[in-house]
Amino acid sequence: MESGGAIFALIGGTEIMWITAVVLALFGARKGPELTYGVRMGCRDFRFSWDELVKEMKACFQSRESDYVAEALTPDNQTAEFLQPKEAD
Repeated sequence: MESGGAIFALIGGTEIMWITAVVLALFGARKGPELTYGVRMGCRDFRFSWDELVKEMKACFQSRESDYVAEALTPDNQTAEFLQPKEAD
C-alpha cells in the first residue's frame, strides 16, 4: 500500500463529508477549488523536489562508491573512511 493511500484507509465517507463541510463553511464555495489547486501544486512541487534530492544523493553515492571500501569509528569517536588505494600509472 502506498503511503499516500494509507490515510484514506483510516477515514471513511462520513469523515470526508464533515471535513468538506468545515472547509466550505470556513472558506466558502468559491475558494474551495482555489484551495485544492494550491494544495495539489504544493504537493506536486514537494514531490518534484524530493525526486531531485534523491537523484542527487544517488549520483553522489555512486561517484564515491568506486573508491569507498568501509567506514569505522575511531577510539576518539571520529569517523574514518577506508578507501581503495589508487593504482600507479
